[in-house]
Amino acid sequence: MKKILVDRNETPVSVVERIIADQDTDIVLVIPKNSVLKESMANFNLIRREAAGAQKNVSVESVDEDVLALAKAAKLESGHPLLRNDGRLQPLMDIRSRKKTVKTKTETTEPQPEKNTQEQASLKKKEKVKNGEGVKNQVTVSAPPITAPAITAPPPKLISSVSPREEPGPRPVPVPESTSLKPREQERDEEEPGRRRFPKLKLVLWIGIPVVVFGATIWAVGAFFGHATITISFKKTPWLYENNFLVDTATVKMVPEKALLPGELFTQQKNMTQLFVASDNRDVSQKAAGRITIYNAYSSAPQTLVATTRFTTSDGKIFRLTDQVIVPGAEIKDGKIIPASIEGSIVADKPGPDYNVGPLDRLEIPGFKGTARYGKFYGELSKPTTGGFIGKKPVPNAKDVAAAKTKTADVLTSNLSNAFLNNRPIGFKILDGASEIKIVKLTVNENTDAKGNFSVFGEATFRAIGFRESDMQLFLGASATKDNPNSIFEELNPDYANIKPDFEKGHLSFSLKVNAVLRPAFSDTEFKNRVLGRGVDETRSLIAVLPELGNAKVSLWPFWLGSVPKDPARVEIVVN
Repeated sequence: MKKILVDRNETPVSVVERIIADQDTDIVLVIPKNSVLKESMANFNLIRREAAGAQKNVSVESVDEDVLALAKAAKLESGHPLLRNDGRLQPLMDIRSRKKTVKTKTETTEPQPEKNTQEQASLKKKEKVKNGEGVKNQVTVSAPPITAPAITAPPPKLISSVSPREEPGPRPVPVPESTSLKPREQERDEEEPGRRRFPKLKLVLWIGIPVVVFGATIWAVGAFFGHATITISFKKTPWLYENNFLVDTATVKMVPEKALLPGELFTQQKNMTQLFVASDNRDVSQKAAGRITIYNAYSSAPQTLVATTRFTTSDGKIFRLTDQVIVPGAEIKDGKIIPASIEGSIVADKPGPDYNVGPLDRLEIPGFKGTARYGKFYGELSKPTTGGFIGKKPVPNAKDVAAAKTKTADVLTSNLSNAFLNNRPIGFKILDGASEIKIVKLTVNENTDAKGNFSVFGEATFRAIGFRESDMQLFLGASATKDNPNSIFEELNPDYANIKPDFEKGHLSFSLKVNAVLRPAFSDTEFKNRVLGRGVDETRSLIAVLPELGNAKVSLWPFWLGSVPKDPARVEIVVN
């Protein structure tokens, strides 16, 4: 038996070449710790396969547990040079120099000393083991202790088998002297049968646990993070349409044969007061003005007060109504009168700052003096009157007034437009040109305040006629499906022209030209529910039977998924 010392960086190919080139049939590979051979199981499989092809019996000897495990997994006999199978230090009785062993055999003329009788008996037992005559039930083999020189001796040579080649029966596998005796291994196997399975169990754990973890990871990724994207493209059909429409606010139902749609008239009002700087400066006489609250504590009947109706203060100052007002009737409750009220504008009867008065709790109406109404109809100034002035002060000229009116009208128009756009009725279509803003009032107060500003009061009304977009969609859809049943709009580009509103009659007329694209009706939600959890082939079959199908693609992530996820949130249907 020949031992081949393998270099730490020697490749498996080099080792195979040395095995084949060696003349011995039985070879022991002595592999050092951290050899490059243990990087792959394939290295040991290669050595076993090539050695068998060359009719070589190869075993492995190493102090590296990983090397021993891989060799055993490759079905190569392996062993630790210093350890028994149970992991304890093995007696070094078999590590002897080849020279000493041969000398013992060849010196037949010299009798051996009696003190070596025990050693000779041990050698005879070893020879019986090598000749296949070991006793199965033998438990131990005694050996003399190994001295220090034996441990530090050079690497032992293999002892050639002493069994005759022509002996019938299977030839025993040669065992290097550095390994344990075969009978002792057999005896330990019988005494501790579970120990020889530990290397196999360790190999199973080394290989099995990563495989299980890897498989579990793959399953978890697919189960919890898997995603499917199904892209479907249908054949598309162009569609052109032209017609004239009428929207009527008095109609409540669509009339398709007349292209008549129901409509709505939307109105909105706004008023405001704007201040402007007066550019002229001259002597003026201005009357104070303000707002008065008028009370009816007389009866439940309303009372009309004409413009210029007088109101007097306790010190005799007279103010007049600028516009007619109707004071509402009082409320009668449990026989008691609860006064009703209304506000109106007043102006002083004379110019000057003396009429800048208030607040005042009560102003009487002298026109009712001597009647039952006197004292029951009265006024209240919750805010002072202002503007009374005699002297030189800033005043607006004609140019100032004209610019102030224009500015006030523009602000009213902008505010009304923005207010309507921000509160546009949901679901209605308001065409450009189907609305108007009308300035109702622009009143200029040329009396300037203490800062030299005059004011303009403006009031405007917004009007628009609109129709429901759903009515138009329904009308166009019905027209399109006459020649293209089971179709929906993929694209819809309407072009409105000749827009003519009539706000007094509540009518809106316009012409419509449509350039659209149709595709088959398809519910992505319904189709998604049909394919959840189905295999790829079954999903493709369901796609293939869709009408007017152009092309489709099923994409799964990760790539090893074999079916569409069951969770709708991880399935996306894209329709092109």
